Parts: sequence; structure tokens; C-alpha cells
Amino acid sequence: MNLKSRKKIPIKKVCTLVVFFLSFFYNSEAQTYTISTNTTWSAASPAPCSSNCTFNISTGVTLIVNKSFTCSTCTFNGGSITINQNLTCQPCTFGGNTVTINSVQLKPNSSTTSFSNVNVTVNGTGDIQANTAVNITNSTFKFYNTSYFNNNGGQLNVDNSSLYFYDDSYFNANAGPVNLKNSSRLVAGDGTSTSGAYIKMNGPTLNIYDNSLISLANKNNYYFNWGSYNYYTSTSATSHTSYSTTNNNLNCGGSGQNSCSAPEAFGSATVNSSGLSAGTILPVTITSFTGDFINNHIELSWSTQEEINLDHYNIQRSTDASNWIGIGEVVSKYSAAGNSYYFTDPSVTNNENYYRLQIVDRDGKTSYSKIVSIKTETAIQQVSIFPNPVINQAFNVKLGSTDAAIVNIFTIDGRLLSVTSLKGQTQYQIQLPAGAAQNNYMIVQVISNGKTNSFNILNKK
Repeated sequence: MNLKSRKKIPIKKVCTLVVFFLSFFYNSEAQTYTISTNTTWSAASPAPCSSNCTFNISTGVTLIVNKSFTCSTCTFNGGSITINQNLTCQPCTFGGNTVTINSVQLKPNSSTTSFSNVNVTVNGTGDIQANTAVNITNSTFKFYNTSYFNNNGGQLNVDNSSLYFYDDSYFNANAGPVNLKNSSRLVAGDGTSTSGAYIKMNGPTLNIYDNSLISLANKNNYYFNWGSYNYYTSTSATSHTSYSTTNNNLNCGGSGQNSCSAPEAFGSATVNSSGLSAGTILPVTITSFTGDFINNHIELSWSTQEEINLDHYNIQRSTDASNWIGIGEVVSKYSAAGNSYYFTDPSVTNNENYYRLQIVDRDGKTSYSKIVSIKTETAIQQVSIFPNPVINQAFNVKLGSTDAAIVNIFTIDGRLLSVTSLKGQTQYQIQLPAGAAQNNYMIVQVISNGKTNSFNILNKK
């Protein structure tokens, strides 16, 4: 063919074809969907979107995933999500949800998948297979049966969050680092001697910050790490202390215990700022510990149950959550039924104040409560609930602001009973669900202002 005889294709037509093919292979337009009624994604009714999607799920509404599904750059806000078929995230963002994974896999597979203010329950043989980085903030994860969390692809950041491994579930890290920050914790075991739950660091670095820790509940629960772990006094600290647990002989070799086998450390024990230490039976169970900034001073209050061999409480204050001074003492009322205590601190600094209780038993042994943080400059009040025990199936929640909040109620073994969304007030009355057993303890979780507060309550008949 004579090249000179070829017809020229108009430039306008060429541009049109290029735009067509680009739009066919890549659609960058984000799409938002509101799910206001219970919805099931299945083969017959698939998801309306699988790329650049935002799904806003209304309070009290459940999205059920009954179809294997890959979501690219997807955000799930609010509501409940029940996952019954494998869900792959490339990546996903979860915010303010209650997520249940039933014997299937949630797989973060590219970029960074994030969980913020989320309650996740993994049942049966379900698992979270993280093949990429994951951020967990202000969230609670509970694993049951033989489910597991496999960190297999990148950095895992756990911030002000707790991951509980019950029954024979486990945590396995083949990649990292794994960072525990702002009083985060990994807990292996449900308190029963039959639980074989464990925490395994299979090569990557473990970094523990501030008051974060790993807890081993019983003799068959263990922590595995061939290397040392690093402890930092705060998230901004640059220097650290390294602790090795490779050749320990804690809780092994005795009657009814496991044989010593490096590098496993058996419970009951904690792995924290002091290295590996044996667990102790506390002389008291503290059901709540809160503080309020009122009239230029701080009012601390705490409630207890089952005070056994308890002598007194030392109240300690810090400005950096690291260096502590004693500011007072409260003598135990010593009652197996529990008590309520109060303490006023008139000498506060104009910024953030940290408080903890040093618990002293009659034998002179000591242990510590959780740490509460109170900002005096903005008079942010901590969350509180009352009365406790609950009367007439209802209790009150007091918040420090009118911002949005979520109240979750669980049975003592972690089964979710109800979810309530709040906004516009500082105090609310919450009605217990019809299925709440009387004369039983329950867990109330309040999520507000980026923080999660948990309380044990007794639903009294």
C-alpha cells in the first residue's frame, strides 16, 4: 500500500478513543451509598460498588456479606457488618462499626487498612490475614474458638486498643514491626486452664510503649519470641530498653505446669515495661476509675467489687504518665460486696494530669489500676456511668461533651447485646436490652471523643 494514500484519522476522534479506553479501565470517581435498612450482599444481590466506595450504614442497621468480595479503596462507616464470606480489602477503612467475622477471612491485601472506634468479633475458624500494614485505633478485637490474627505483610499499629484471644485462638506475627501504644494490650487466654491461646512473634520486632502490655491469663497461654522486645516510655521517646524472654523459666517445670521450652513464656504473666513478670491475684476488682475537672480541682472516683485482703489505696499523680508522686491515701472499706471511693486533688497543673491507684494489700504487696488522663485547660470530663448496680434495667451515662458517642453493651463473655448512638447531650439514660440477664455482670463500652471507656456493671434484680 502506498503510504501517501492512507486516510488521516481526525485528532478529535483519536482523543475520544483514548478517553473511552481510559474510562473503561480506570474509574476514579468516588461513590457514596447510604444503607438505611438491613441489607444482604449475595450472588443474587451483590454489592453496588467495589472500587472507591463509601458505605454509610445507619445506626441499628446490619450489612451482611454473603458473597466473596474484593473491595478496592472502600470505607465502611457506622452500623453493624456481619461477614459470612471472604472479604478482601485493597484497602478498607472501618469506622464506628461492630464487625462480626464468622469462620471466614478478612484479608487486608494492599496499602493500609484502618480500624477506628470499631468492635470486631471473630468466631469459629475465622481469621484476619493481614498481608499489608494495618492501623487499629480506639478499638476492641475478640477472637474465639480457633480463630486468629495473622500479621503477614507489614507494620501493625495498635493504639489505645485491645486484642483478646480466647479459647484456642491466637496472634501470629511474621511481619512487623508490631507497635503497642497508649495503653494497648494483647491478651492470651480467657482465665480457664483449658484455653490454649497464645501470642507469637515469629521474627518481627515488638515495640511496647507507655502502659501497654501483653497479658497471659493461665498456664497453657504463652508468649513466643526468639528475639528481644523494645520498651519506650512514651510514643515520642527515641531511646528504649530491650528485654529478652528467650530462656526464661517462669511458670514452667512445676507440678501441673508446662515444661520449659525456649522461647515460650507461659502465664499467668505480663510482658510490659519491666520485662517478663509473673501474674498476681489482685486484692480487689476495680469496676470503674474516672475523674472530672470541677471548679478548678479534680474529683476522682472509683468503684470496686470483691475486696479481698485489701489494706488501702495510694493515689498517685503524674504530668507525663511516667514519673509518679503520691498525693494521698484512702483506707479500704473492706467488703466482698464492693464499695465506692472518692478523692479530691486541689493542686492540679494547667494541662494534662495523669492519675493511677497503687493498690496495697495487707501483706504489703502492691499492684496498680489503669491510668486516667484529665485535661484541665479544656475541662474535659471523663465518662461515667451510674447507678451501679443497675436498678430497674436502666442506667445513666455522663459524657464530657455533646459530641457523638456510641454505647455498646456486652455479656461478660463478650457477646454483643446492643448498640446505641448518642449525640447532643451530656447525660443519657440507657435501657438494658430485653435479653440482659438479671443478677449478672455485663460490660458497657462507651466510645466518645476518640477514646474508649469500659465498665463492668451488675444488672441487679
